[in-house]
Amino acid sequence: MSSVSNPASHVLLVLKSFPSVGAGSAGCVLANRLSEDGSAQVLLLEAGDEETKYSLLDIPLTSFDHQMSEQDWAYLTEPQENASLSFKDRQVAWPRGKSLGGTSNLNFMLYVRGSPHDYNGWAEQGSKGWAYENVLPYFIKSENNENTKFSRTDFHGKDGPLTVTDMAFTPLADAFVRAGKELGHKQTDVNSDAQLGVSHSQATIKAGNRWSTVKAFLRPAMKRLNLHVATKSHVTKINFKNKRAIGVEFKRNGTIYSVRAKREVILAAGAVGSPQLLMLSGVGPKDHLDEMGIPLVTDLPVGLNLQDHLMVPTQWRLSSPVAIYEKKAKSLWSLFDHLIFGQGILSTSGVEGVGFFKSEYQPLNASEPFIQLHLMASLAGSGMSTESNKRFQNKIRIPGKVFKALFGDNKDKEGFQLLTVLLHSDSRGFIKLKSTDPFQHPIIDPKYLSDPLDAKILLEGVRLARKFGSTKVFKLFGAQPIDKVHPKCTEMEYDSDAYWLCYIREMASTLYHPAGTCKMGKAGDPSAVVDPHLRVHGLRSLRVVDASIMPRIPSGNLNAPTIMIAEKGSDLIRGIVSVDRKGRLLKYAEKVKPHHEPHDEL
Repeated sequence: MSSVSNPASHVLLVLKSFPSVGAGSAGCVLANRLSEDGSAQVLLLEAGDEETKYSLLDIPLTSFDHQMSEQDWAYLTEPQENASLSFKDRQVAWPRGKSLGGTSNLNFMLYVRGSPHDYNGWAEQGSKGWAYENVLPYFIKSENNENTKFSRTDFHGKDGPLTVTDMAFTPLADAFVRAGKELGHKQTDVNSDAQLGVSHSQATIKAGNRWSTVKAFLRPAMKRLNLHVATKSHVTKINFKNKRAIGVEFKRNGTIYSVRAKREVILAAGAVGSPQLLMLSGVGPKDHLDEMGIPLVTDLPVGLNLQDHLMVPTQWRLSSPVAIYEKKAKSLWSLFDHLIFGQGILSTSGVEGVGFFKSEYQPLNASEPFIQLHLMASLAGSGMSTESNKRFQNKIRIPGKVFKALFGDNKDKEGFQLLTVLLHSDSRGFIKLKSTDPFQHPIIDPKYLSDPLDAKILLEGVRLARKFGSTKVFKLFGAQPIDKVHPKCTEMEYDSDAYWLCYIREMASTLYHPAGTCKMGKAGDPSAVVDPHLRVHGLRSLRVVDASIMPRIPSGNLNAPTIMIAEKGSDLIRGIVSVDRKGRLLKYAEKVKPHHEPHDEL
């Protein structure tokens, strides 16, 4: 249908083939692909509003501005014991999208698939059908890569709805790649089968504007009469009958509605929302549900295996005026350049280079990278007004004393940051219910740096970042490290390992990539919540299709892998294979054994 539905309308509340919960990076893809089948009635339920309600959303450089807004769930972690110690109350803000498009409206738009070894590892650990050769066609299916050098290879698509392009506005992007080469790292296509090395960032941007999943997948499908979209509809419970999911309840404007599922209920509420809804509905760890007084439907390790990418910033000042600077971004020319030509400083998120590297601490049999570097072509607080600076501090939760010590001199300086990212942590966290109120945020405890090895890998990454910033190519721009001493690490000799380990524990924070809380695995795996067909173990007619099913977090940003999961999940639900091994759409989708069972009693 051409507009968002009113949940009170009769057409919305009658029997649906697929009630789907969550219209984020995965949910928008699912709605499109499932509604391609004209015999299926698809209902997409989203707790947030339409993305069109929010101004400036299309402008890539405003990405950070949308955090802590109405379209952000604005989660907070529990106080951390080993990391993020300088943050207010030792709690880290976890932005998650709350509108049509979900977190693809809030993220920095990087398109990173991860390493082939990530997916081969999934398959080897029991997720049959999820090896790299199985998932690559689904990455290709959705992609329209505008880099002709890449799109001519067997690793990329050019006919999909998701536009991907290079994001390299400032000369610092080229400098980053050249710095990597200077240090002996090759320039590579990080989204091919050779991820190790350096590259300009690839991003989901089209004509200079954010290209979210709501634009790429959902809006084009909303003309279909068998797709119904309901916003401001907060799902509160999954209903079961004899271990079968038979529908969901949701609340809108104070009224509870119920919808029945003819085939399946599908959760795509993300790594926080999906486990929370499962536990509220009686699917989760028995001890925890007993503690909360929730009747048990089935005992599963929902909410465990929580993983995230942890990052640490380091910064350099420049004598050349080549970086992103707030005053430049607010100029009339910048606005004209973006609106008329779809280019310029407003057309980048600022993360213009990426690099992937192995660690000396990773297992000998691990071929995937454990360290990622992001080039952020701006300084924290650079060129900001007093008001902007205050908003920035509040969003990142760094108290004034620490912020002033580390970033206080940046206001009138240009520079860049290198963000060191820990790709594979040995630490594992959890999500639990705080109460039985579906509108109260759950307990989120990522347990950052609870394994000491994680800090050692981050230290190695910081040392690598310092080498990048000290290369000849960056010195051509007058790059000098900003050697501000953290006020809680003054007893350590600056630049010693002890100093940086202290700094890491104080400043390490999220890269916004929660995953793994409804882990995929084979039957009999005591740590698994869903099987390789994404069906919840021990139940019927219920699947989870989002980043929560990742057994182990991939080596890179999560938007692209989440979209892939939804593409492949859609085929599993429909019982078809829609692409060949090269990601090309099959004219007639091959039918396979369906992996859902229709209700035999309603």
